[in-house]
Amino acid sequence: IAEVNMFFALIGGDERQKYLKESLEKDGHAVSSFALCEEGDIHSAVRRADAVILPLPAFRNGYLNAPYAREKYEKDAILSLISGKRVFGGQTDDAVTEDYYKYEELLLSNALITAESAVNIIQREIKDTVCGKNFLVLGYGRIGKALCRILRAMGGSAAAAARRPESLTQARIDGIEPLEYGRIAERAEEFDVVINTVPERIFGKSEIEKTREDCILAELASPPYGIDLECAEKLRRRALLLPGLPGKVMPKAAAEAIKETIYNMMEGK
Repeated sequence: IAEVNMFFALIGGDERQKYLKESLEKDGHAVSSFALCEEGDIHSAVRRADAVILPLPAFRNGYLNAPYAREKYEKDAILSLISGKRVFGGQTDDAVTEDYYKYEELLLSNALITAESAVNIIQREIKDTVCGKNFLVLGYGRIGKALCRILRAMGGSAAAAARRPESLTQARIDGIEPLEYGRIAERAEEFDVVINTVPERIFGKSEIEKTREDCILAELASPPYGIDLECAEKLRRRALLLPGLPGKVMPKAAAEAIKETIYNMMEGK
């Protein structure tokens, strides 16, 4: 696809869409945009487009995800205006859009970007190296695995807590210490940093109060969150709420991952 000149219209989005626009143009494609760097006119933006690319997520609370736009655009109105085009978007649930966030290659890339971003922020917070530090990673899915690999490669010690026996077994196979949820509290004082990747409450009062006072708690998941952040504040633990890291910390890398996934979708891979 990169070798074929096409016309893409980018509608809405954050820094990732800006870098995606630049990258597509470097590949030789024509690119128009609406509600991104400028408001413009959506009819002009999509008229000649071979494909339309919506952001990740494409919509929030029924409106186009367009943080740089002056106006709010309803989801149904946007979908109506781009009907008839081939449309790609992230985390969509409509018949018009092909959801690129359902593709494993993008989920894995996003997990790596999220993990790298989180480690970078945590290093700045502790003002120290990862080497020699003890980390507890809650959850051993894509992000949890990426975190454990990075932390271990940087000289840190990582234990992975998981509910499912197969996840614990996989951690053991990968050379990561597995930890059952029921044993987190008794081990909590050992860790310098606890990083959660699971969107369900795992690390509550009984666990937080067992941590050392200088322990860093980092929350990467979406609500209801795995760490009781309110309790952490009451117990005076440093808690970092770190949602949406790819778009905030590494938008260029995130844009490249989205672009490659869309190319693969267009080639039928």
